[in-house]
Amino acid sequence: MGAIPETMMSNSGTTPWHGIGTVIDRFCTGREALHLGGIAWGVHKSALLCTNSYTPLETHVALKTTEGAVLDVVSPKYEILQNTELADIADELDLSVQTCGQMWGGKFVWMLVDLGESPRFDGTDEAIHRWLLISTWHGSGSFRIEGVNMRVVCENTLKIAVSGGELFHSIQHRSSAHERLAEAKVALVSTYTAFDEFDAWAAGLMDKAYSRVSFGEELMPALFPKPEGEATDRVKANWMERRADMRRIFDGPTIGSQETAWHFLQTVNEYELHVQGNDKGRQARVAGNWAKDNFPLTNKAARILVRA
Repeated sequence: MGAIPETMMSNSGTTPWHGIGTVIDRFCTGREALHLGGIAWGVHKSALLCTNSYTPLETHVALKTTEGAVLDVVSPKYEILQNTELADIADELDLSVQTCGQMWGGKFVWMLVDLGESPRFDGTDEAIHRWLLISTWHGSGSFRIEGVNMRVVCENTLKIAVSGGELFHSIQHRSSAHERLAEAKVALVSTYTAFDEFDAWAAGLMDKAYSRVSFGEELMPALFPKPEGEATDRVKANWMERRADMRRIFDGPTIGSQETAWHFLQTVNEYELHVQGNDKGRQARVAGNWAKDNFPLTNKAARILVRA
């Protein structure tokens, strides 16, 4: 069998913002999501043979799916976490699954469960929805759960590195399934506290005035330095296009054109999620950045705007 295709399911009624997956029209349990998202397969260890003697290696084994795909090479002591455990945690916590799927040949598997809208901004133009991401990296990396905020009006994922509570929790594969579930329950309580701290941080930026002039003279040069020296015409044109894209986003329908630090941060976030690198491979890269918490422009802008 070849590499596992990237799959995902979503109940949002439209294709998810990263463009990968199958659309459904309802929430579902974790066990239902396994099949809808194409991740109902299991994982097992398989012997690797020495190329000279054709005897099994004692130091390494192959990590394979029940359908025959090789995920990684691991130590024989590696503790397997099955995809069903993600479903069991969602169901034990009595949470509805919104999306689930896999990337990178099945190495990364996740479920995104619904936690409802932030009560602080409920019913406002700044409505923020809360999700819990339950995921595992088969082979390398750990099992983890983390809080994810999403700005409802434009589906901007607000994975911003701010000080405060614990939105990210790593749980070792070496623990038992029962221990992992117990840790997940404790982590969920901490995640709710961190969500409240994030809301307070966001509200502070909403109350902080930040002008278009500062946006143009301070924030954009920090994110997109002006080409110097013998830069090519193409480099100069790309620099001007990035600045024009940012202005179009700020003046567009999703941001609101309010001159606050929060709205300029959302401008950068929307650019990084939906515009930057707008080519054939962008959706896969954005999905990968989302999984790896790799949003450098948004995080840099946040640091600048907090100090402003």
